[in-house]
Amino acid sequence: MKVPMLDLVVGAVMALAIVRGFFVGMIREGFSVAAIGAVVLGMLYGAQPAGLWLEQATAGEVGGQPAKWIGGLACGIAAGIAIGALGRYLRRGARIVGLGMADRVGGSAIGAAEGALIGTLLIVGATRAFGPQHPQVANAYSVAVMDELQFAIETGTMPQLPGLPNVASAPTEPRR
Repeated sequence: MKVPMLDLVVGAVMALAIVRGFFVGMIREGFSVAAIGAVVLGMLYGAQPAGLWLEQATAGEVGGQPAKWIGGLACGIAAGIAIGALGRYLRRGARIVGLGMADRVGGSAIGAAEGALIGTLLIVGATRAFGPQHPQVANAYSVAVMDELQFAIETGTMPQLPGLPNVASAPTEPRR
């Protein structure tokens, strides 16, 4: 069975994020996730006002949609840098204490969440770039998982992922 490249990339991102979280610890990993959120929020809420400012500052040379994109990108980068600087400042105290096993395990858990977030962005990006009918997208297990999770969220039911046993069900044969 050949594994689609998209599944390999998403799996590698997840594994790297978990290992990275283990080595950097919960505090640094938490700020890493916060920086991703700050970039997204900065782009989302800063695009309109920054685009208007850019249009006025350039006397209309850069306007319309490109001004919003450039303004949103600048706001997102600025927000990410601000969170990174705050994290760097607050990490000094954490270095004095050192990384214990609880901090490392917590970092791995937050790393798994960060990896899932980045994996989701990769899946959405690949689906948008190549289309849902492309063999690397259509045959990817990670896309099937995303579809099941989206359906579960929309309907409020538990997902039934293909190929995974239902461990909460009653045993089919009595134990001996």
